[in-house]
Amino acid sequence: MNKFTDYKTEDFVLEEKFCQWVVSPNVEQDRFWAAFLATHPHQAQSVQEARLIVFSLQSKSKEMELTGAQAGQSLLVFNSRLQQLVNQEGKVVKMMPNAGSRIVKTFYWAAAIAILVSFGSLALLYLKPTDKAAETVAKKVAGQWLITNNTNMAVKVVVLEDGSRISLQPNSQLKYPVQFGPGQREVVLQGGAFFEIARNKQKPFLVQTAHLTIKVLGTSFAVSAYQESARAEEVSVKTGKVSVITKPEQGQPATSARQMELTPNQRAVFDQTKHELVKGLVAIPLPVVKLEKSRFIFDNVALGNVFALIEEVYQVKIVLEDKSVAQCPLTAALTEESLYVKLDLICKSIGASYEVRDTQILIKGTGCNEN
Repeated sequence: MNKFTDYKTEDFVLEEKFCQWVVSPNVEQDRFWAAFLATHPHQAQSVQEARLIVFSLQSKSKEMELTGAQAGQSLLVFNSRLQQLVNQEGKVVKMMPNAGSRIVKTFYWAAAIAILVSFGSLALLYLKPTDKAAETVAKKVAGQWLITNNTNMAVKVVVLEDGSRISLQPNSQLKYPVQFGPGQREVVLQGGAFFEIARNKQKPFLVQTAHLTIKVLGTSFAVSAYQESARAEEVSVKTGKVSVITKPEQGQPATSARQMELTPNQRAVFDQTKHELVKGLVAIPLPVVKLEKSRFIFDNVALGNVFALIEEVYQVKIVLEDKSVAQCPLTAALTEESLYVKLDLICKSIGASYEVRDTQILIKGTGCNEN
């Protein structure tokens, strides 16, 4: 049984492994806590609340600029006061790390918050005036928003309280609440991220960027919204359905907003200079429906059937400029190729070509003759 299964907010705050993850995360820790939340979704709220506390305490400890020795001395005094409260309340609290550890300052403040959460106003009698900041943090946990900045070169995984997973790209920022409200789930993104949203018909999920509002019920999609990019913001859908809504320009009525729906392998690109939203296919369409590779081994199969299979797997619309092309036979093995390589080979076999128009693929040819 995982020892964190029944942890409360204050337990996570006092847990060294948890604080190390919050203060100085790495890939291994991200995987551990993401897996824990995936199998223990009931702990999502406690984890997020504890993260907020530790983040805030880390900032406060930096402001104090305590040396290791100073932090250690303060810690010894505080632990004595803490133990008094423990004895009075009949509770057991974990001992703090060694004074020389790199996160000892964070733990000092974490202990203060844990007492506030556990024992309420009684703890205030034992806190120094400088602990007022910790008290304020504890009171602000409910309804607060967290901000995660990814300043590393690797992707950072953020797991929300509803179980949704967000892979935050480098040089990106995500703002999200500790706990979602009753009506909807909402986050704010600057930069790039891939979203895997837990389905909830009663609570739509909204992503806010500088120029777009992205609304879903449960799906996976990518967003690129880097503020320094003068080109565009982009939304690409992997699974499910996504609504993309432009935000009116300053001074323009709400009716000027434009909305479009995206399905798998579709994208919407917002041109910031023209304030235009354009719909099209993603650069590299991926299979949406998984089929046995053998289904793409064709032996004298009519192209109409081949294109129907491609439409099913990739969820794209293929239009024939000349309907007679559907009767052309194909013998080929197309098991490993990407969508566009498949189309290149098919068109070459009959002397045709193809063109991507919006979200459709137009096959241009007059029959079955090869060049």
